[in-house]
This record gives sequence, structure tokens and C-alpha cells, in this order.
Amino acid sequence: MRSVDASRGFEWWKSGFETVFKAPAVFLVMGLAWGIPIVNFITSLLNPALQAGVQQAVRKLDAGQMPEIGDLFSGLQSRPGPLIILCLLPIVFGLVILILAFVLGGSAILAAMGSAGGSGNMSPAAFAGLLGSLGLLFLIAVPLGLVVFAMMFFAVSRIMFDNVGAIDAMKESLAASVKNIGAMLVFVACGFAIWIAGVL
Repeated sequence: MRSVDASRGFEWWKSGFETVFKAPAVFLVMGLAWGIPIVNFITSLLNPALQAGVQQAVRKLDAGQMPEIGDLFSGLQSRPGPLIILCLLPIVFGLVILILAFVLGGSAILAAMGSAGGSGNMSPAAFAGLLGSLGLLFLIAVPLGLVVFAMMFFAVSRIMFDNVGAIDAMKESLAASVKNIGAMLVFVACGFAIWIAGVL
């Protein structure tokens, strides 16, 4: 497990875009799976497994071969078991956050509504309680989400190309992410910037 410079986080994005432009039509069609309503819900559930397929397409390009749209499903064909296990990680994370949001947010909203009574005016204490609940949810969700992201970041390729089991791959990915925390933070920051630019 080697350590890399923080600048590699930017280089990962740069090399990714360069790869996409080598076969734009193929990767554009693959990308539609994440952009079409209803289909993108299924895609989000199977995201790690489909990411394995995208990585397979990239590997074919690096080997001088032309990737195909069907490569998107190559992970589900060659390593279905471990990749499906990996898919469960973000699903469990989402359920945990949903439950926390219901427990923290729901109780705070009920308290705020009770304080308003028939006047429709929320008391300062109830408003502060609502903000506190949302803040606590944020403080739990963000670090936990980053841990889940770190557990998955390198795991897909380890499962797909190195025949590593799902649990071992997640452990290795987390350890590698911690060791390369600088590059990971730069990668996340670049991704956030790209997302903001896309929204604007």
C-alpha cells in the first residue's frame, strides 16, 4: 500500500476526463444510466457494480482496445457476489441516515409544531431545537458518509481486477484512503467543485 502526493487527487480527475474523451460516445451512453429518471434509481443501488464495468472499459482503452457499452455490466457478470455485497454498504448508510433524520428531525418538528399551537408562530426555543437536530444530523451524516466513501473508493477495482473479497477490499480501501488522506481530500474537493459548477 503506497502513499501518493495530495496533487494526485486532481490528477485522478484529469486522467478520468482524458479517458472519457478517448471514447466519448461509449462513456456518454454509459453515463445516461445515471441521468435517466427511474433508471437512475436502480443505477444508484447498483452503483459500485456498474462502476466496476466503467473501470473495465477504461482498462480496455489503456490496453489499446475499444470499450463497448456492454462493458458497463461486466462487473455483474464476472464478480456479482462481492460487488453486490459492496452495493449494500451505501444502501445501509442511506437507511441509517433516513432513520436518524426521522428520529431527530421528526421529534424536533413535532416539538416546534406543539410550541406554535394555533398561532402558527414557533417559539425561539423550539426553532433552536430544530436547528440543533438538523446540525446533529449533519455532524453524523458527513463523517459517516466520508468513511463509507473511503471504504468503497479503492474497493471496486480490488474486487474487479484482483479477485479480493468484498470485506477485505473495503478494509484495504479504508486503510489506503487514510494513508492518502491528502489526495482523497483534494479529490473530494474537486468533485464538489465540479458538482457546484454543474448546478450553476
